[in-house]
Amino acid sequence: MHGIMQTEGPSHRRPIGTKLLATLLLCAASHSPAIALPDPEDVREAPEHAVKAAFLYNFAQLVEWPSDSAQQRGESLRVGVWSDKERSRQVARVISGKQVDGRPIEVRVMDDVEALTDCQILFIPASAPKQLATILAAVRDLPILTVGEAESFSAMGGIIRLKIVESRVRFEINLESAGRSGLTVSSKLLRVAEVVGLPNEGSR
Repeated sequence: MHGIMQTEGPSHRRPIGTKLLATLLLCAASHSPAIALPDPEDVREAPEHAVKAAFLYNFAQLVEWPSDSAQQRGESLRVGVWSDKERSRQVARVISGKQVDGRPIEVRVMDDVEALTDCQILFIPASAPKQLATILAAVRDLPILTVGEAESFSAMGGIIRLKIVESRVRFEINLESAGRSGLTVSSKLLRVAEVVGLPNEGSR
């Protein structure tokens, strides 16, 4: 099993160096859902927000959307960050412009529930707990990969929850929610995830 990368907490964030960014994305591009950095001191630890952004890139490569969905049309793969400009900038800095199946990733801030269908991936930070139920209800059954941080995210119907366990970023996948949304999750991702919910048609 791949290692899970240790991260710095939010209060110890530092600028992300070019070498660190390259390493994060190299791990992601190699289809390593649990990102592991090499041993040298200058890349051994990374800010939590950068690790989570790199995970979003992994998820984009290891989840399959229905071929006939509106989300599969268009030249870019759109990652929406709910109502948090700072987190959106952080995510964009790591993955914006990177490609998945020849489609460049576009990161945008989303603050209108009616516009959520424009996204393939919707990242809902922990800063939006009051709106979580409304947001998830708006995209329920739609082919949109929801990724969040709230403790109740999976139980409320979110698909992937990012969490910190012993200072490391880990994730759980709600297969029932993935199947309901018509998304197929790679077995490579499932092998390193904590799986919750009832398996449906959401794994390959």
